[in-house]
Amino acid sequence: MEKEGKKKHYILVDAEYAEAVAGRLRSHYAEVLGREVPRLDMADWLTCCALDSGLQQGNNEVQVCIFHQPEKEHLEHFLPYSLKEDLDKQGFDVPQLAEFTVNCAAKEDIVQGAPLPIQAALFILRDQGKGHLTLIADAGDYLQELRQAALEAPAHPFTIMNMEQPMGTEGHVVLGFSMVHAMGLRQEDLQRG
Repeated sequence: MEKEGKKKHYILVDAEYAEAVAGRLRSHYAEVLGREVPRLDMADWLTCCALDSGLQQGNNEVQVCIFHQPEKEHLEHFLPYSLKEDLDKQGFDVPQLAEFTVNCAAKEDIVQGAPLPIQAALFILRDQGKGHLTLIADAGDYLQELRQAALEAPAHPFTIMNMEQPMGTEGHVVLGFSMVHAMGLRQEDLQRG
């Protein structure tokens, strides 16, 4: 049930996809900088993702769902890293911006068709409620279906964050920017890369 006065924002994360991108970025910058690059701060990263997707200062509620393979217990490139102990059913507040709630769900093969994060995105887009939806995944073969569902759902503005779409694609945000920020890299670091 939607809390009175709060604007809803949903962030759906494919954990394996996010881990692959974060791993590539950490490896790249470690090589360029000649030092180990820290794991991404999960709260900082999710806050950046929400802001990059258009979240405005105010009274907001951000519901995050991290979808992962059933056997996956830990994230290699994020802190905190334990899906069950540190992330599932947890939350954090960013003053004057939003209250974040994080849940984790295993990608079970209970329904055929699109991967679970894609199915969840389509479900939210087709729901009669309101709220901005951000999908962090490789939408691949489902991109057109997602875009069509978003066009038919004006109550659910839709953003895809990934590394596959060309910059400037409507409704797309490059995932790497939020990740680089959450690694704690500064402008000086990036100028070397």
